[in-house]
Amino acid sequence: MATHPLRPVSRPDVHPALDLSVFRQMADMSNDAFYLCDAHGRFLYVNDRSSSTSGYSRDELLAMTVSDVNPDFPPDRLAAFVRELRHGPMPPFETITRRKNGTISPIELSVAHLEIDGADYMFGVVRDISERKQLETTRKSFAQRMLRALEAERQRVARELHDDV
Repeated sequence: MATHPLRPVSRPDVHPALDLSVFRQMADMSNDAFYLCDAHGRFLYVNDRSSSTSGYSRDELLAMTVSDVNPDFPPDRLAAFVRELRHGPMPPFETITRRKNGTISPIELSVAHLEIDGADYMFGVVRDISERKQLETTRKSFAQRMLRALEAERQRVARELHDDV
């Protein structure tokens, strides 16, 4: 019997509570936020990073939905997203999140559809990309300033050559 290379083999000698405990410890050690939601976007599980990056406590997040923290996904758009997710995996994409203090931050989101006993769930990994976006903005600004300086220098040299001739 062949097994899928990414799916762990169930071992009868490993207690399910141990599997869950190990998963939670690994998730809480991650630099990315993890979450599990039902098909309505209600958070069922969040890791420690979810709390530290959002500013909400774990209990607060577990009383919320995706639509509460992501303005890009109001309930109707979230429902359409869940339907689309059922048709297969999506590549990671950029969106935003609203933190408890009201600030909006850019994030990269990876989401997988899970179906368990006929119920739909979403497992997501959220990466804060604020620093990356800031670096991109700084890099673009520097490149624009450099181009302006080069153009100004080119015009200065052209004027000098014209005046000398």
